[in-house]
Amino acid sequence: MDKVIRLNKLSQYLQQSSGPIGLAEIADQFDCSTRTIRRDLELLVQETGAPFFISDNRVYRDKSHSQKVPIAGYWLTPEELQALLILSNSLNQLQAGLLAEQLAPFKTQIERRLGQQGQANPALSEKIKIIQMASGPLNQHIFTQIAQALANQKRLNITFWSRQTNEINDREISPQQLIRYRDHWFLDAFCHHRQAIRSFSLEGIKQACLLEQAALEVQPQDLSEHFETSYGIFAGQADQQAVLNFSAYQARWTQFETWHPEQQACWLNDGRYQLTIPYKHDTELIQDILKHGPEIEVIEPPELRQKVKQRLEATLKQYSSDRI
Repeated sequence: MDKVIRLNKLSQYLQQSSGPIGLAEIADQFDCSTRTIRRDLELLVQETGAPFFISDNRVYRDKSHSQKVPIAGYWLTPEELQALLILSNSLNQLQAGLLAEQLAPFKTQIERRLGQQGQANPALSEKIKIIQMASGPLNQHIFTQIAQALANQKRLNITFWSRQTNEINDREISPQQLIRYRDHWFLDAFCHHRQAIRSFSLEGIKQACLLEQAALEVQPQDLSEHFETSYGIFAGQADQQAVLNFSAYQARWTQFETWHPEQQACWLNDGRYQLTIPYKHDTELIQDILKHGPEIEVIEPPELRQKVKQRLEATLKQYSSDRI
């Protein structure tokens, strides 16, 4: 008998008991030895958190965990159930429709169990809000195909629209990881056309077809070096350092922010706050700099300072004449 099925049957049997049960009685019920029952019970407790223990060759329910209830084979406390319910509601708000759909049966069980314990909170979903800015619609079919490819380590054929070039191309890719970044979904994958690691916005994937061929696996360290050393979503090994000075006013917020995992920060004598940030492509960095207007100054490198200056001048030119 499959281990999972065997442990579930043992758990169900013990739940139905009104008191302690002898190991010999359980062994007779399952047509096995008491040694097997001991081993299975240890696995049940270790893997699912079931509140049972053995004493004097009898199985007892641990009264110190009397609030634990079984959900899909796992024994959870009311606090753990509430946490799962919050997770399910959060996924709904994050447009992760597939994940929310898969969790729906468990959510129903959780709400029923909490109700039985008098701890249900029907308005819980209204207590936590995730506010998204400028997030685009998510194609559930494409999301499903990507999730299945990741779960089964299969390749995908995608039709991808590049907004930078305004071109549409078909690509065969080996998905590696799904990323939620600044309210948008991205798929990091090995592109077999480019023979390199690429990041694809899900909004740009117009079609996705699951293939039978196994995906090429990229080592986690290689993914990390490719995507996490530079600034923002743009990939590549960082080869430049941006030195940014924030005003004393803006520093009240920036001192608690992480612009990059390897950033260096220091306070200047006049109360300003200086960040040194590694980057390779400056597109996203310039966008973030411009958001802070006069509260930030680019010190280094000169090329980045000049680009920001040109963007500010072009913006000012838009308002050089009163068109209203």
